[in-house]
Amino acid sequence: MYIVYDFIGDRLEDKVADLPTLMQQAILNRERLEDIKKDIEGVLSQEYMELLRIAKEERLAVDTIDLPGMKREQYDIAIQKIPTRVYAEFAVNTLSRNRVKVYPSQNDHVYRIDRIPKSIREFARKHRIPLKGKEESYRFTDANEYMDEEVSIMLNDHPLFSLSLQLMKEEIEGLVLPHFEVKFPINEELLMEGYEISLTDGTGRELFRDVVYFAKRKTGEVIEVDSYWLYGYSFEQPFIHENQKNEPQLFMDAMNKVIQKREELVLSNEAQLSKKIQFLRRAFDHQYQETVLRLEKYRNENEENRNSALINQMKAKLIDIEDHRKARLEEVERERNVNIIPSNRLVQFTLLPDKEKSYRLLSIDYKELIEQYEQANGRKNVKMYPALSLIDFMSEDEQGNPRFIILTNNQTMTLPKHHLKDLSELRGCIYIYLIENGKVTAEKLIQ
Repeated sequence: MYIVYDFIGDRLEDKVADLPTLMQQAILNRERLEDIKKDIEGVLSQEYMELLRIAKEERLAVDTIDLPGMKREQYDIAIQKIPTRVYAEFAVNTLSRNRVKVYPSQNDHVYRIDRIPKSIREFARKHRIPLKGKEESYRFTDANEYMDEEVSIMLNDHPLFSLSLQLMKEEIEGLVLPHFEVKFPINEELLMEGYEISLTDGTGRELFRDVVYFAKRKTGEVIEVDSYWLYGYSFEQPFIHENQKNEPQLFMDAMNKVIQKREELVLSNEAQLSKKIQFLRRAFDHQYQETVLRLEKYRNENEENRNSALINQMKAKLIDIEDHRKARLEEVERERNVNIIPSNRLVQFTLLPDKEKSYRLLSIDYKELIEQYEQANGRKNVKMYPALSLIDFMSEDEQGNPRFIILTNNQTMTLPKHHLKDLSELRGCIYIYLIENGKVTAEKLIQ
């Protein structure tokens, strides 16, 4: 849609050639304000509708709507998003470390900040993070059920979260992160690394950025681990090693991941970019033809050369349109290039099995088992998620309703309260499958 706005901008610029002068006249001569507004709105309305018509004809929108596919995409987003509670936890911990007093209530679900120190306010101002007045307090929560007119939900667009994120960036910038050892509720030891991966197009615009985790098992097998492992558990005091181990195999898997993502983007972008080029050409042709018509009109009505200035203006406009056409089409061609930014290792962990609290299994070990079990029970579209995700598998019943599945070998078939809270954000039936001797021996509906 921003292409349409490009042309509207050109059209408006053509109608209002000298905007600073126009604004100066509006300030000095206030009665012209409504006339100016009507002129601009008229131009925008006319051009906007015309360009939308062109866009519709070129079918920039998806030709067919895959409703089941769209639903599955929405499930993926819900499963792989950061849990709502994490934003408040992160903000509270980071701000508290920076001498901001945070007062919890409602069993640590609602928080209050009465005053933000002057040094933190200056830090926020430096980084253009808008805060309330120094006499105003903040009240926020980590759960929707505690929201009201005075208590806002803490998400990634909250100014206090933005402030906390910037404070954390400053805190770790330039540091060499050590190797951490932590206990984790799994049955085997994993050596894990986190990598930042990103892609840009030929114009330098960022197309994709993410942090991915890969773990090496004792067998030497490398598996991808979902980022939920970092959010879903309360870690005790980790043991810290000053030096990281060298694991080139994990780096190569991170590079393979970003290469795979690049291939996906190239394929998905190709059809859209082709349609984008078609639209650009059609829209530029429309603009060129309209300008030619206006030029001919001014020439036909050019008695005593009274339209000579307008004629010259239209000629110049035609040259500008051609220059703009060439520049925009070249820019779109550059967008076809998808460039890989070298993966950057962020952190390294050793996850030690906490057998007393162990309840998670690694989904990759049970892919065939769950696919066969679901199919035998009349379920379809079985999907496996990376190890230690919010859920391990998803399938659909005969009516197309989702079943979210978590695997465990813990006979109590219970989950920690944080995991249960995060699962409550999913809409659908959630089951725990008990795995014993390589078989599903029990199911438990938990939501």
